[in-house]
Amino acid sequence: MAKDHKKLVKEEWKYYGRWVQPTLSGTFWSHCHEAASLSKIFPDHTFTPLLFLDGHTLTYMEDERWMETFISHVAGSKQRTEGLYDQVESIAAVCEREHLSLLEKRSLPVDGYLSELFCTYREMAGVWWFLIVLSAALERYVLSKSLARDEEEMSHFVARYHRPTWLEEQTREVKALAEYVRKHFPTITPERITLELIQSNPEIIKKVNEHVKEYEWFGTHHWGGEGYTVLKCIEDIRQVYARTGASSPKEKKGSVPGNHESIWKLIALFSYGRTHCAEVTAKVVYHSRAILIEQAEWWGISYDALCYLSAHEIEASLGKHSITLPKDLDERRAGYGCLIKDGEEEIITGKMLKGAIDIVVEAPAEKTNELRGSIASKGDVVKGIARVIISPKDFSRFFTGEILVAPETTPDFVPLMKLASAIVTDVGGITSHAAIVSRELGKPCITGTKIGTQVIKDGDILEVDANRGIVKIINK
Repeated sequence: MAKDHKKLVKEEWKYYGRWVQPTLSGTFWSHCHEAASLSKIFPDHTFTPLLFLDGHTLTYMEDERWMETFISHVAGSKQRTEGLYDQVESIAAVCEREHLSLLEKRSLPVDGYLSELFCTYREMAGVWWFLIVLSAALERYVLSKSLARDEEEMSHFVARYHRPTWLEEQTREVKALAEYVRKHFPTITPERITLELIQSNPEIIKKVNEHVKEYEWFGTHHWGGEGYTVLKCIEDIRQVYARTGASSPKEKKGSVPGNHESIWKLIALFSYGRTHCAEVTAKVVYHSRAILIEQAEWWGISYDALCYLSAHEIEASLGKHSITLPKDLDERRAGYGCLIKDGEEEIITGKMLKGAIDIVVEAPAEKTNELRGSIASKGDVVKGIARVIISPKDFSRFFTGEILVAPETTPDFVPLMKLASAIVTDVGGITSHAAIVSRELGKPCITGTKIGTQVIKDGDILEVDANRGIVKIINK
């Protein structure tokens, strides 16, 4: 059982980043400490719920300090490090299996299916969030103890134990498809790769259709987004042609200090797990969307309206012929927050939301023309137009070759990342989604700028030097 939220005092909260999303997904974060599986990892600690305020996500400092102590204790012993690895891997596998098993239960009554969907999603969210917190704490531990000189060396050590995510596999499969097209049409140019061309070869269209069926959920996340299609796959193939070729980048797997091998393995597990939780939930929710739409139609509301209700609000009306929509539903679309008070969920909007954000979310102290962050993926120095993308609602504003500036990236950002010339994020280290995907795509990426989305404006001309971790705003 999680504690209630405390009185909001800025110094008592640790800021992690911003992930704007509809109420149905966002409110899960304030409940993620309720995940039953977490008591197996942390049996002796009761956590305060996360603060989730218009996507701004914060943890209680007391919990943060406790987590730092926990990681120091674990990382100080090879036996404890290996024990945590086995425990986390086992728990994550069980949560994934139970969540994915829903896809075999779509014949269940709608109310029963949705109850199980929300329950298993809550378990996934719990593991997902704590992998983010644990990985951040472990990375800080490594640097504080000088187990690696810097994040780049740490990434080098961890690479040996890297496990490809579904998103990385999707990218590699597209490259293989592009090579297959090249084999059959050796003189083809990117602009001539069309649906008609692909359909003219039975073997190629079969492979494309199989790929699309496997990754139909790709590009969706947080209960929204448009699924992957044959036309999107063909566009991906064109992009591979427009670049240097279809071969996958080779990972650098250097020597690893033997005394710390268990730590590099644990960081690799956290890195894989936090992204894999995101892609598993994206797949399950996408394939559950028809059932969610059916429930919305039963109540006479739109799917969009359903997405701005919390899971608790939906569950309270399952089995009923109608649902009473909250008075602040329209305000939630502009921004909302979630608090837990006296064990009950409270969704706030308007002035109350703004007041809470003003207390705990720090604004940049001063304007600057230069930002520094972590080197997530090296590459050529890139100069281009900045496009600040805060939420999926902004995706349509992004164009090929622009520099993607975001609080963080999630699986639905990957199509944009493929189009981007470089990626810059506010938060994240070597284990973040942005870092993993950028390295697979071979795109320059700088994470952890902290205030990138606050000081960079749409249309700014940026110079991104991912070899030094520096972003310059050169038109100011």
